Amino acid sequence: MGSRKATYYGKMVAEKLSKDLALAGLTIISGMARGIDTAAHKGALSVNSRTIAVLGCGIDHIYPPENRRLTQEIEESGAIISEFPLSTLPERQNFPRRNR
Repeated sequence: MGSRKATYYGKMVAEKLSKDLALAGLTIISGMARGIDTAAHKGALSVNSRTIAVLGCGIDHIYPPENRRLTQEIEESGAIISEFPLSTLPERQNFPRRNR
């Protein structure tokens, strides 16, 4: 979890840290939100490691929509999971529940 409005530097650091942790054998787990979450997933994928995205909506919704390609990449080597039923929209109140 991290800032959705991350700076360029913040995203670079998150991606590098994620890469290093993935290379050490850890699986990166994040929320696939804009900003730091996306950078963390990309870092793991850049070294062909596993990453798990925990969604704040049903797995049949890609949110944010610009992460469609990222979702496909994660599905190939990791997992997309959610506690929410299919068809659950990405509504504001879902994200704090996802983060607990």
